[in-house]
Amino acid sequence: MQKTQLMVDYTVEGILQIADMYETPLAVKKCENYLIKGSKLGSKKMLELAEKYRLEELKVSFNQFFQSEQYISFLRKYASIQNNRPRGSP
Repeated sequence: MQKTQLMVDYTVEGILQIADMYETPLAVKKCENYLIKGSKLGSKKMLELAEKYRLEELKVSFNQFFQSEQYISFLRKYASIQNNRPRGSP
């Protein structure tokens, strides 16, 4: 991970907090676009931010991903692997 990437991921929540407090929709929008297109934050954290700061486009982006054929294929593959494991395996 690049240093600049880490710094932006590390600071995006603080920027959102300040942007929300001072009602600066442009800053909120820039953070939302970054989260959609470039962030390496985990899904759980991004969904928390989407809910807390009302980032509707980020929510839509997650909904589209979770309904995508790529994600469904991943789940099927994971389920298949789990079903083929010997009982008692971690």
